[in-house]
Amino acid sequence: MRRLLLASESPRRRELIGLLGREVVCEGVSLPEPMGDFETPEEIVMALSFEKAWKASQNSKWHDYVIIGSDTIVCLDGRKLGKPENEAEAHQMLMLLSGRTHQVFTGLCLICPELDFKIVDYSVTEVEMGPFSAKKAWSYVHSGEVFGKAGAYAIQGLGSSMVKEIHGDFFTVVGLPVYLLGQLLEHHSL
Repeated sequence: MRRLLLASESPRRRELIGLLGREVVCEGVSLPEPMGDFETPEEIVMALSFEKAWKASQNSKWHDYVIIGSDTIVCLDGRKLGKPENEAEAHQMLMLLSGRTHQVFTGLCLICPELDFKIVDYSVTEVEMGPFSAKKAWSYVHSGEVFGKAGAYAIQGLGSSMVKEIHGDFFTVVGLPVYLLGQLLEHHSL
């Protein structure tokens, strides 16, 4: 088994890789997140996941590692919701999601420079939010948990109280499709 590098400083993604029983080193990469250059949510998350992994792969010290890039977006009726920039935007996103079903797309890219190997894939999960009041949304916004989260909520945290039902992989919504990652690592003997 090769060593793993996560092209992110996300503690939750690191924890999720740990569910596979694998050690992982983390190195954050910063990229702008331009969503306008791509047609579909699938293209967006796969392109951003690839860019993160590729950028980390340019450092020769990771030459023999499997480098993992991942990115998540939320889509509601074709509208892409990234990470909110401020409280007002977070509240607006939450109110759009209230009582409705949306999709969460998480891209996944694996690159191993030593093997000249790369693969990009994605996972999608439908999330149905229960209806909630503007007051509840503001209370959640003020918790601070909304920041750094696509769609302004964390299903694994306080945001879980607004989620009525999901169809698909829970960990896709958290930010890393654990099943898909495990399958890719096993299938490609990484």
